[in-house]
Amino acid sequence: MKTISLSVPAVRISCIIGDFFLAGVAGVWLWYAFSWIALLSIALGALLLGFYNVLVFRSAILVDRAGKKITLRGLQERTDDVSAAVCVYTEERKVDSHTTRVIQVADEDGKVLSSISTLNSIRQGFAVEVTAQALAKALGVEFRATIPAHLYDKEAHRKYQQEQRDKACQKRRERKNRRSMRDTPPAADPVNYDEMDDAGRI
Repeated sequence: MKTISLSVPAVRISCIIGDFFLAGVAGVWLWYAFSWIALLSIALGALLLGFYNVLVFRSAILVDRAGKKITLRGLQERTDDVSAAVCVYTEERKVDSHTTRVIQVADEDGKVLSSISTLNSIRQGFAVEVTAQALAKALGVEFRATIPAHLYDKEAHRKYQQEQRDKACQKRRERKNRRSMRDTPPAADPVNYDEMDDAGRI
């Protein structure tokens, strides 16, 4: 059985950094202004933060390829039959003011067999595409990309950035050439002395 995390590395790293920062703030608050209200507030905050941490680090997809089932753990707790699955893709979803993406597992008629929410709203949840790729590979079905590869794939992003730089350089060269052509005075017509001699002007 393969386990695929529903939180991308960037979310987990952000979560750890946030934990240390908030722990530091709480420690300073208690050190300089200790009170039972402050202690209670920090305890409640730690409880909520701990719950979020559990969701971030525990939420995963357990793929049973032999039985063609996926079990969701953490954020969602259920088991879905995906024996008829032929493809995996992602869809954009709005959660309050945040934009994220959900993973959809569909059959050949386009019917969604499993809709999987994720814990990623960083950069509109583009990194969820990588999770969907991993799920498609684990199930042995087709992965259908719904956003350009440079938005979630590091290698494709580097290539895209290089192409953009090359295009910008090319445009600068073209503008420079056009300016040079405008600034260059037109060449004078060559004087044909033979014609002038025949016309009696020499």
